[in-house]
Amino acid sequence: MGWVRFDPFGWLTRWVPGGILHGCVRAAAVVVLTGFLALRVGQYNRFALKPLWAVETLLFAVLIAAYAVRRPPLERARGGREILVPLLGAVLPFALLTSPPHPLVASSPVALGAVFWWMTVATGFTVWGLGSLGRSFSITVEARALVSRG
Repeated sequence: MGWVRFDPFGWLTRWVPGGILHGCVRAAAVVVLTGFLALRVGQYNRFALKPLWAVETLLFAVLIAAYAVRRPPLERARGGREILVPLLGAVLPFALLTSPPHPLVASSPVALGAVFWWMTVATGFTVWGLGSLGRSFSITVEARALVSRG
């Protein structure tokens, strides 16, 4: 018996049609991201730098919109490198939000401000990139409609 390729979506299509699975993935992503958006909105008073709060909140809103309107893939992801690696790369930056800044950064208002402004600008570029992808957004390696702008 040869190597079985990692393809959970393909395995599930034995019992559930692909279109329904795509709809379930989209709906689940919208529900989870809406929960994160509600949490973020509730954290407004905890943010010293309101522009950072704004772009991080906007990131969740853009992700919700991207999942809500995205097209089905022309070619779906298969294999660990096409599915697991991008998912891990998408989740790990959010893990940084759960850790405090390094003591050297936290003890310097200038360094802390620089880091927060850098995070604000970088997150703004992320929001712009996701917005540019529009209906072709995907985290895993999936072919959707070609995007030639943004």
